[in-house]
Amino acid sequence: MSLMLSAVRIRNFRSLLSADFSCTSSSESVLIGANNAGKTAFLSAIRAVFDSRFPVSSEDIYRASGDRLSDVGV
Repeated sequence: MSLMLSAVRIRNFRSLLSADFSCTSSSESVLIGANNAGKTAFLSAIRAVFDSRFPVSSEDIYRASGDRLSDVGV
């Protein structure tokens, strides 16, 4: 079984306040970025959607300095 994502939108997950990805071709995509840019967080967010065994906790919710969980709409 193969799966192809054409668009991904991530909000308030780990280091990602907001991330959008779209791909219009059927070719493979490569995720490139500097260290601590959020590549692993991006892939973990996708995994959390498709793998019910992947743990997600309140620590995974993005919060700006001083924000409470109730401030980010959880």
